[in-house]
Amino acid sequence: MDGKAKQPFLGKGVVFVGIHTADGNIGQINQLKELRNWTAPSGLDVGTSITDSETCRSYGVGGFPTIVVVDEQGRIAYRTDIEPEDREQFMKEMGELAKSLEIPWPPKSDAPREELEAMMNKLMVANISREIDRVLD
Repeated sequence: MDGKAKQPFLGKGVVFVGIHTADGNIGQINQLKELRNWTAPSGLDVGTSITDSETCRSYGVGGFPTIVVVDEQGRIAYRTDIEPEDREQFMKEMGELAKSLEIPWPPKSDAPREELEAMMNKLMVANISREIDRVLD
């Protein structure tokens, strides 16, 4: 997450860390971080490839990118790579969240790619922030 997204969590014991698959290229990762203004510390996972990366195995990560929220006890509280059990309810929640952010929902398929990406990034950050808040409560 970028510095702006982390602001609501300052002083609350929340830590953001980027862990990339063992066969990643740290130079490319650093270029992406600079381009996107990401300030979270990042590193490469232990292992030799995507298939044997230690963190991926430990947390059962099967898709990329995946965001994992871990609670104070080290338990996984939320993952972005797992389909919600009740997809209809999830879409309803996303619609409500989009409305609260003044994002048109569902997104118009003919909107410019950059606009769609910005809307979805804003929605994703708000959703993950909400999940972090749930863990903090």
